[in-house]
Amino acid sequence: MHLRAIIQTICLISFILLILLGGATITGPLPPDLWLRLDPLVSVINPITTRQWLPPLFGGLVILVLTVALGRFFCGYMCPLGTTFDLARRGVSHKRSQRQTNDPALPRRWWKYGFLAAITAAACLAMPAVFLAAPVAWAIRMYALLLYPLVLLAGVLGIRLAAPLSDLLGLGELTYLTPTIPQYAWQLALAACVLALIGSVALSPRFWSRYLCPAGALMGLLSRRPLFRRKVSAACIQCGTCAKKCPMGAIDSDPYQTLHSECITCNTCVRACPEAAITFGHDPMVPPPALPLDRTARRFLLAAGLSGVGYAALSLTRLGHLHGSTGPGQVVPTRLLRPPGALPEADFLTHCIRCGLCYQVCPTNTLQPLGLNIGLSGLYTPRVLPRRGACEPGCIACGEVCPTDALRTLPLDEKQWAKIGTARI
Repeated sequence: MHLRAIIQTICLISFILLILLGGATITGPLPPDLWLRLDPLVSVINPITTRQWLPPLFGGLVILVLTVALGRFFCGYMCPLGTTFDLARRGVSHKRSQRQTNDPALPRRWWKYGFLAAITAAACLAMPAVFLAAPVAWAIRMYALLLYPLVLLAGVLGIRLAAPLSDLLGLGELTYLTPTIPQYAWQLALAACVLALIGSVALSPRFWSRYLCPAGALMGLLSRRPLFRRKVSAACIQCGTCAKKCPMGAIDSDPYQTLHSECITCNTCVRACPEAAITFGHDPMVPPPALPLDRTARRFLLAAGLSGVGYAALSLTRLGHLHGSTGPGQVVPTRLLRPPGALPEADFLTHCIRCGLCYQVCPTNTLQPLGLNIGLSGLYTPRVLPRRGACEPGCIACGEVCPTDALRTLPLDEKQWAKIGTARI
C-alpha cells in the first residue's frame, strides 16, 4: 500500500468514527464536526452568507493556504467524498471508466466554476446554497444518514437469522440486541442523489472532482502554479501512459504539460511511468498551462452567477419563505418546531449548512429534514417532529455538533427550560 492510500484510509476511518461516535453520550478530544471545519467551500461561503466570521471554520482557510503551495492535495488525500469515489471506481470496469478525453480545454471543466459562481452570488444575497455541493456535507449525508441505518438494519436482520444458532452456542443474550434504526424524511431522494454521484465514476474516475465540485474549483483558482508540482525529466519517452492513468485528466497529449489547477497530486502518473521520468517538486522553469478563458467561458460564468442571483431572489420573494419575525406580510408556519438553541429564523437559515450531523446524533430520531413544502430557503433544515419522538431533556448533542452555531450549545439547565413551541389541544 502506497503513502496516498494509507493517508486516505486514515482520513476516511477518522471521518466515519467522528460522525458515528460523536453522538449524545460519546465524546472525545476531537470535535465531531472536525471535517466540516476543514471544508474550504464552507469556510469561504458561509461567512459571506451570514455576514460574520466563525472561528471554528478557520481550518478550511488553512487548507486553502496550503493549497497555494501543495496544489489540490485535499482532493487527492483528505476529502472523504473523493476517497469514496476512489473506492467505488474499483468496482467499475477500468476500460469503461476511462472513456473520456484528457483535453484540458474541455468546456465541461468550467461547470464547477459556474457552480461556484452561482453559490457565491446567492451567498451575497444571504441565500444559503453551499449545502447543495459542499463535499464533506455530502459525505456526512451519505455515511451518517444513509449507510449507517442500512448497516444497523443488516445487523438486526443478521441477529434474527442467527437466533437459533445463538441458543445452541449458549449466546441467547445476543437475541436481545435490538438497536433502534433511525429513519429520515427524504431518504429515498438522498439515496437517488448518492447513487448518481457514485455512478458517475463509470463516466470518469473523478467525475465529481473534475466537473462539478465547487470546492475543487475554489482550490483550483489557488493552485494554478503551486510550489510543489509535477515535473517530467528528459527520460520521458512520450508513451502516453501517464495521461491515460490520470484520474483528473490533468495531463495533455504533451506529457511535459500539466494543468495544475486540475491536478490532485495523487502520484498516479509517477507510479505508472515506465521510465520513472515523473516526480513532484519545485519546478520554476516550465510555465503551467491554464484553462482558456474565452468568450464562451466568460458568458457561461456570467450566466451561472446570474442564475445564483435568480435562485436567491425567487426564494426570498416566495410566499412560503421562512421569515424571522411576525407582522403584516410575514408567513410563519404554525407547526414548524426548531431544535432547542436554534437562532432566530432568519439567522438560522443563513447559518445552517444542512450537513445532517444533528439528525444523526439525535437519540430519539425526532430531528428530521424539511422538504419543499415551506420554500427553498428551508430545504433540508432540521425540524423537531414530535410524532417521531420527544426531544430528550438531558441531551444537548445537536448544539455540540453544529459547525456553524446555527444551533447554539445550551447549558443543560437552560436547555431543559427552552421553549421550542406551544402545544395546542
